[in-house]
Amino acid sequence: MFEANYLRFHRRLPTVIQPSSCAITAHALERSCRFVHIDASHLYHHVRADIAAARQLLAEDGIVSLDDFRSPHTPGVAAATWEAVLTTGLKPVVLTENKLYGTWGSPDDVRDTLADRLATHPTLWGVTEDVAGHTLLRVHSR
Repeated sequence: MFEANYLRFHRRLPTVIQPSSCAITAHALERSCRFVHIDASHLYHHVRADIAAARQLLAEDGIVSLDDFRSPHTPGVAAATWEAVLTTGLKPVVLTENKLYGTWGSPDDVRDTLADRLATHPTLWGVTEDVAGHTLLRVHSR
């Protein structure tokens, strides 16, 4: 189903890498990704390593998505995420109920474009907030 849906929007299938996420940098070129989604282990030390790998793999203005960053059963994800914001230069761009999207590049264009689109969205709305020296967009259902 994934492949059929993907091919609706793209000419060819992506390269899917399935070993442990700690091995991802051996399979993908540095700075070769526009988007990295982290959703593997919920343990702090694993998420911390995944964030470091994402930083290595992302292009200059690439986006990382961290799943379950604020779920009660995943405190390790939250700890590793906010540690990256405070110590590695990860800039939070968007927060949803379950995900944080961030970049080590410039967050302004992505955040502002999304905020403009949300202004007329029928089921979602957003509000900006300053957190730890960063302006981020919190997205909610109407």
